[in-house]
Formats: sequence, C-alpha cells, structure tokens
Amino acid sequence: QSPATEPLDCDHELQVRHTELQLQNQQLRRAETQLQQALNRYESLFHALPLPAMVVDTRGIVHRGNERAAAVFGFRSVAQFENHSLLRLIAIADRSRLMVELAKRPEKPLQTLRHVWIQGSDHSNAVEVDLHLEPLGIDYHADRHVLITMVDQTEHYRQQRQAELLGKVVDDMGLRVAAFDRSGRCLYANRDSRNDAGLGEQEILGLRR
Repeated sequence: QSPATEPLDCDHELQVRHTELQLQNQQLRRAETQLQQALNRYESLFHALPLPAMVVDTRGIVHRGNERAAAVFGFRSVAQFENHSLLRLIAIADRSRLMVELAKRPEKPLQTLRHVWIQGSDHSNAVEVDLHLEPLGIDYHADRHVLITMVDQTEHYRQQRQAELLGKVVDDMGLRVAAFDRSGRCLYANRDSRNDAGLGEQEILGLRR
C-alpha cells in the first residue's frame, strides 16, 4: 500500500464507522421509544385497575399508587403516600409477614397474603384485606419491584369468624344439630352429627338424608 492511498483508506474507515454509529444510534432510539410506549401503556393500565394497587420495592417503599389505594388508606391524593413506607399503613402484627414476602426471590410467582389489617393514615377505619403480590420484570425497573393489589375482605372474614364461633358453640352443646335444604341435602352438621354418621365435615356436606 502506497502512502498516497493511506488517506483514502482512513476516510473509508471513518465513513464505515460513522455509518455504524448512526445505525446503532437509530436502534437505541427505537428501543427507547418502544420502552417509553410500554411504560405509558403500563401507567394507563395501572391507574385503570378496578382494585387498589401500588408498586413497592423490597424495602416496602411505595413508588406508584392508584387513586383506589389512596382512598383505602384515607388519603386525598396518591402523592400523599408515594415515596413513603407501606409498613406505616399496616398493622404492626402484619408488617413482618409482608417484609418476608417482599424479600423472596424475583422469580417467585404470585403470592397472596391473607388477613392483613390496613390501619390507614389516621387509624380510624381499619380494613382487613388480602394482598396479592406479583413481581415485576426487569423491563419495568432495574431494581426489584412488586405489584401489590388489595381486596377488601373485612365483611367476609367477619362472617367467617362469626360462623366459626357459632359452630364451636353448637359443638359444645352436646346435641346433634344438622341443617338441610329443601331437597334434603346437608348444609351443616355439627361435630356430634358427623361423629354419628362417621363422616368428616367435607364428606357429609351435600349428602341427602
């Protein structure tokens, strides 16, 4: 290669390199646009969820929340609980249970934490909820985040406890008590009735007399 052709070769290499950089830049811009579009869709869906929802990190810090969650916590706006700890809004007895779930590995599938008491911002309107925890992928954020949705189960669990208490009272009466529907199917049988039939609770329910 003669000295005269060296500048031409350098110019060609620079042009090739410039073209490669332009292509890489275009790919990066497309990727950024697609990511931003995905995040925008996520935000729209998140705020349209019919359930109270929030995104928290492994320390329990709320990074996103929707209006329904704000209402459950007794706040007028989402901004009042974003970037604050979710733990301060949960009963002390339930805080360690939540932290254990948040600390689980990212690939852990959907988890449900039941019987969690939400005490809210002023502790005046406690509700008992089920928390559903879904790990978010790394495409949402480089750090680990979890989507939490809440289902108010206050009335359901209240009725459940009342039924359990009533069942215990009936069992301790020393009488055989059973209830049937119009077709004769068993709806309820206390302990003595089940013992007489030699069947468990799930076995006797639905049987015809």
